[in-house]
Amino acid sequence: MDSNNDKVESLTITPLDPQEESKIPDAQ
Repeated sequence: MDSNNDKVESLTITPLDPQEESKIPDAQ
């Protein structure tokens, strides 16, 4: 569970792809 959370936070901070950013509500 912890590992998954870390991954999600990492994506919100620095999205690798624009599609991923779109998936994250925080990005908008």
